[in-house]
Amino acid sequence: MVVDQIGLAALCDLLSSLSGTSLDEQQQSQVQTMIVTARRGDQIGQRLTDLAAQLGIRLAVGNLRGTDPARLAGLRGHPPTEIYCCPTRECGRQWVRRPGCDVPLCPINGQRLSEPRP
Repeated sequence: MVVDQIGLAALCDLLSSLSGTSLDEQQQSQVQTMIVTARRGDQIGQRLTDLAAQLGIRLAVGNLRGTDPARLAGLRGHPPTEIYCCPTRECGRQWVRRPGCDVPLCPINGQRLSEPRP
């Protein structure tokens, strides 16, 4: 199955940043539609930027293309055990654990982010 991994990762990251913020029914519906669309392999970039704009968040989707996502996300130089990723491997989201921080739940599937497999 082909998944829009960049879009799904950006959506996951956006939802994580909104922790504690309630989405209204229409926004929740938009999120669910984007998840289904991304899993189907269709691009969600414009829908994602539209949702972010509704929430007052400036988001530029697509800026990871053609570059090294690990460098942009600040992942270079971290031991692999500090880098957590999507528990279902549906997207390319990576998260660097900071001292004293709990590993977060994926806001899309509700599972804890997992350490990369060797």
